[in-house]
Amino acid sequence: MPKVIDNVREKIIEETKKIVMEQGYSAVSVRAVSKNCRIASGTIYNYFPSKESMIAACMHEDWKVTVEGFEKAAAENRGIKALLKDIFDGIVLFCSEHARVIGDPEARASFGNSFNRYHMTLVMQVSGIIDGECEKAALNYNKDLAPFVAENLIVRAARGDGFEPFYGIVGQLFKD
Repeated sequence: MPKVIDNVREKIIEETKKIVMEQGYSAVSVRAVSKNCRIASGTIYNYFPSKESMIAACMHEDWKVTVEGFEKAAAENRGIKALLKDIFDGIVLFCSEHARVIGDPEARASFGNSFNRYHMTLVMQVSGIIDGECEKAALNYNKDLAPFVAENLIVRAARGDGFEPFYGIVGQLFKD
């Protein structure tokens, strides 16, 4: 009788993340993860078709938690600058926690084709969170304001720019 393992998908994600954090992107393989999970490599393929999909799942799980923090900050209604600062800081933290993937040339090459799709998803998520505050604070609101601000916020935070220079530019769009 085959052994039953609880929460296989979660265990695979946990072990993948552990390997990435400790050893880097190149150390992740289906074989390494299956060894750490004490499961057959074929079992991993029941959940993930590739190394990249395992790593993307790890990042996605962490991103969901990050977005929940953004949503909580938005619910506090502290104003556009405070909300953008919280989101900016959250993205900086996410990028630093995932630097072993984000900064890896092999990972960038592997994820290169899907980067634009993921990036646009992030822009739309952040845009949806900030739109209400943008509408309240804008000097001249239109439906493109939140996506514009979200795009610039994500790029500048991921690049490691500071919040104040970013807000020095976009803050001109808002009444403070």
